[in-house]
Amino acid sequence: MGAGAARLLRQSFAEALALCLTAGALATTLAPALVRILKLFVPPETPRLDDVAVNTRVLLFAISVSIVAAVILGLLSIWKTLRHAADPLRAAGRSATASRDTRRVKNALVVAEFALAMVLLTATSLLVRSFLAVNAFDIGFQQHHVLTLRVEPPGDFKASELTHFYNAAMEELRGLPGVEAVSAAKDLFQLNI
Repeated sequence: MGAGAARLLRQSFAEALALCLTAGALATTLAPALVRILKLFVPPETPRLDDVAVNTRVLLFAISVSIVAAVILGLLSIWKTLRHAADPLRAAGRSATASRDTRRVKNALVVAEFALAMVLLTATSLLVRSFLAVNAFDIGFQQHHVLTLRVEPPGDFKASELTHFYNAAMEELRGLPGVEAVSAAKDLFQLNI
């Protein structure tokens, strides 16, 4: 109360700038840690996994987007304040209900919220249905008590010796106690990336 229009506009712009820059600074601070955490959930044989890192250009872009968002938010706040500066006084003289513009915005927000809730509900139900279908799918073999491993011959093996190497390895595995069957496959479950 009692503050001039210029002071209110400066304060509104400063709040928008502080909010957006704080969000941008928090995002750029957390980005390296989040990348390291995400790398833990990716299979180690993923191609170019070591190249995944936070890029300086991307960080600069994020900071610039934060600054632009702050400026836009501040300008929108100033524009709304100037446009509707006397509306409360005029509206109080006419009625105690919300203006037509306010009702439209509120109705649009309710519709958007309902639409987003329906999209999320549909996506969640499809995800649960897909998960249950994958779990119930018969993959054609018993996957319990099965061990898969990757065997890489030493680098000094020649192509002609590989067949003998793998056959010898399979014979040794067959001789282990508790082993019922041994098989070999090339590129088991490999992603073609």
